[in-house]
Amino acid sequence: MTLAYFSEKHKIAFADAFEAMTCNVPSSTKTDYNEPALEEKNFDENGRLLERRFVHYGNPRLVERYDYNKGIVHKSFYEFGREILEFSLPLYSEQELRAKHIPIKERVQNLGFTPEQVTEISLQIKSTDKIGGMQQKTWHGCEGYFEKAHRTSIDNITCDERDNICAIEEYVSSWGEQRIEYRTFDAQNNLIFQGHSWEEDTLSSIEVSLYDKQNRVIQRIDTNRYGGFRGIKHYTYKGDEVIRTKIYLNNPKEIAEESRKLTEKIGDKTHETICTEDDHRGKEEVTTIDLTGKIIKKTETNYLVKYKNWIGEKKVRSDEITNKTVQEYTYNEAGVLVKEVSRYVDKNSDRSFSYDGYYSTEIILYNEQGQKVERNEKREYKNSWKIIGERPNLKFETKDKIFLERTLYYYDSEGNLTREELKKWRADEGGETNVELLTTHHFYFKEDECEEHLKVIVKENI
Repeated sequence: MTLAYFSEKHKIAFADAFEAMTCNVPSSTKTDYNEPALEEKNFDENGRLLERRFVHYGNPRLVERYDYNKGIVHKSFYEFGREILEFSLPLYSEQELRAKHIPIKERVQNLGFTPEQVTEISLQIKSTDKIGGMQQKTWHGCEGYFEKAHRTSIDNITCDERDNICAIEEYVSSWGEQRIEYRTFDAQNNLIFQGHSWEEDTLSSIEVSLYDKQNRVIQRIDTNRYGGFRGIKHYTYKGDEVIRTKIYLNNPKEIAEESRKLTEKIGDKTHETICTEDDHRGKEEVTTIDLTGKIIKKTETNYLVKYKNWIGEKKVRSDEITNKTVQEYTYNEAGVLVKEVSRYVDKNSDRSFSYDGYYSTEIILYNEQGQKVERNEKREYKNSWKIIGERPNLKFETKDKIFLERTLYYYDSEGNLTREELKKWRADEGGETNVELLTTHHFYFKEDECEEHLKVIVKENI
């Protein structure tokens, strides 16, 4: 992956963060990678550095090759033994480099937090080429005070003159894969072509869409990585109802009704219902919209399609709900969102977990500027059981487990989020237990060629 539009500032910051948060610390993604990378150096006969390497369990992490004739250094970055990014930089002196960028370790140290306080550090860097419509974003993350690496991500986004995203190049270390996506739009900005590539020289999947004169999709054709058809989806419009059917290429006579969308006007509210079924699973989504076009409620219900009884030769369905999410939105007189409530219920019907059901409620409050100011969450596990003791005297104990969280958000005069204060605790013992106080500090650096967002999470009650 070569990012030609990386700004020089972005290159310097990326190389510094990668070395500090990936090379010099153990990896948290591999249990056997419990040591940082080893630094190796080669010099010429004049004592000048020719090559500098960070090697982790036999695999390179960072390789620097110095070309003194051209006055540049080539940098190659590796994850899981393969190159993910490469670029070149001028050969700066230490003073010149410090004038352009202060190392991330030094910046965090200067903030005044003790190493014991710091639980997580992350750095987001963004460069934008306004003429070419190219945008690059990179993320680096580590646990504790540069203790364990847990994330390196690269996003390369290209937009056309109408701001449609036409290409995405993405790498995320958590799965160690590179994804490329291409998109093509027609004159009406309808997406007509979408192709993906996962670690391959050819596209893994392709989706082609056709639209009618009203810019409504009427057909979608899917292919897989082997070049074979996965199916053809047809969309039929009958008044306020949309029906989606799928034809399977291996059995063209089999036509499955995958999805049905129904729009109903009840009083001053509009209700949009989408029902989707695939094999033995189904989902119903209901969206309620007010007169101003704002969504005031969303309900998503997932269920298992089951048949329990027969009436003559006809099977009677008796669907079983597995989980349900309800989201409600409240606006002020100016139409600004001021409150969001989300409720989630998981019936745990498959009994794969050691509790009878999971319930959560999340309440988010916003200010008049639409900024999040407070978040409260309650998670409850009904009749959660645990094993006490050892064989042959094992005992089983069941009780409701309740977890609570409260977060407060603070902003500067420009609207940038500067601080998050989080309190986490248990409430199932008759009082507050397992109390954890965390503060997330946000720091921003902006200039024409590059933007940085540094986030440091510290534990207050150590």
